[in-house]
Amino acid sequence: MTLFLGGSDVASLLDIDELAGALRTGFLKHDAAPPTGLRVTADLPGGATATALLPGLLAGIPAYTAKLNAKFPAALPALRGVVCLHSLDDGRLLAVLDSASLTAWRTGIAAAVATDVLAAPGAATLGIVGAGAQAELVLAALSRFRPVTRLTVFDVDAARAERFAAGIAKFLKKLGHKNAEALAFSALAEMAGALTLSRAIADPERSNQMLRTSCDMVKARLGMTRDK
Repeated sequence: MTLFLGGSDVASLLDIDELAGALRTGFLKHDAAPPTGLRVTADLPGGATATALLPGLLAGIPAYTAKLNAKFPAALPALRGVVCLHSLDDGRLLAVLDSASLTAWRTGIAAAVATDVLAAPGAATLGIVGAGAQAELVLAALSRFRPVTRLTVFDVDAARAERFAAGIAKFLKKLGHKNAEALAFSALAEMAGALTLSRAIADPERSNQMLRTSCDMVKARLGMTRDK
């Protein structure tokens, strides 16, 4: 029997602390002969792309994954796809999982783990560039590792930045964050600069320049300067 798990199913089954621990362990582990994975990307009409990644293997797990994603930049969400879990014994299809939610969880929490490792001890101000699906998970996971007392958010999409800032308190309260409302207020207070930047990007050719500018703005709020 094949198990089917949609995005809400995946989100209800995953645990931030457990996943963060597994990612930390995985990043530190060095296999003697790691398997060679295959990644194939093809362009689709209209600027979209399709990507296949396989196999996903983990020592001690008698199964492998094949992941198929489609990315449509103008869609919401931009990434959709499936992860197929197959038996290593006979190739049977064991499960089909929503890949967008899995990708967001894995990438967002991995970013939080890396940020915690690389950030200065005691640092409690967080700057996020991009208020997409991974941003909430980065914030949620990092809040488990260290106190986050101030938040600065920038996004090229003004509406998405507004939605993110407005929804932070509810999201963090659900996860048991003790300072959710104060943190949400700090994010809303930073939105003026974020929205000014967002509305300035009318020409796609300026995206790289605007990204550098947003990084400079975040670093300025954090008391840093960008390397030349």
